[in-house]
Parts: sequence; C-alpha cells; structure tokens
Amino acid sequence: MRVYLAHDGKLRIRIGHETLGSESLGPWYGGTGAIRLRQVADTWFWAYQLDDHGYRGTSILSPSEFWRVQQCVPSARIVDVRGNNLGVRVSEAELATLRGRAVPLTTRVTVLGRGVVAMFGDFEIAPLATSALGLFHLGGNRFNGFRVGSR
Repeated sequence: MRVYLAHDGKLRIRIGHETLGSESLGPWYGGTGAIRLRQVADTWFWAYQLDDHGYRGTSILSPSEFWRVQQCVPSARIVDVRGNNLGVRVSEAELATLRGRAVPLTTRVTVLGRGVVAMFGDFEIAPLATSALGLFHLGGNRFNGFRVGSR
C-alpha cells in the first residue's frame, strides 16, 4: 500500500500494482489491477480500479477485492453504493495514521499548443484553465483525451 497527498490536500491510497508500464503516469494510478481509494472528505473515500485497458473510472469492488482493502486499511467499511461508486469510511485513528504515511504527489503539465495540454502525475485541473483539450498520459504512446470543463 502507498499513501499520497494530492494537490487538493486529500489522500490517495493505492493498493497493489506499481505501474501501468510507464512512470510518467505517476505512482498514484499504478497498474490496472491496483485498487485506489480517493479521499472525498474527512474519513470518506471512493474506491475503484482502472479497467483492463487502463481507463480511469469507478467500479464496484468484489468482496475479495474489498478484502484486499481491509488487509491494508482494517477499519475500512462500505457505507454507500451509488451507481458504480463505492463509498468507504475509515476510522479517525486510521485516517491520522494514513496521513502520517503520505508522500506528496506532483502534477507536470506540458503545453502542446494553443488550447492543448498534456498532464503527467497528479491530476490537477487548475493549470488547465486556459485550455480546451487535455491529454492524460497512460503509458507508451497512449493518452486519455478529455475536454476541460466536462466530465
């Protein structure tokens, strides 16, 4: 398990695989089999995995996958399921422990031209404010494209 402090001051926890094949993706995302916990507020996290093609998105974890979460974060409990989003709570004591283990994440942004940027590492939107199109590196020559301001 690795714990990171993101640009927004919230925690990102990765359980499992180290990389997707390229360090430029950043340590938070890891490989397609890694489970991620993204802090939403206080002790509340969203849990998800990348799909087999490396695309971001939330998914309901199977009981065996959630057991992996509890091996690393024993106080983790499922508290909410909305569509494909899995809400997880951890204890205040465990949250303090996780904060103590966190290392910072960074965002690297490359401007490719007028209104087009590519991002590497942590996913911070603020540097994209003047861009219309973003590319997030997935490794090798693969990028996820997105329009700024829309999901």
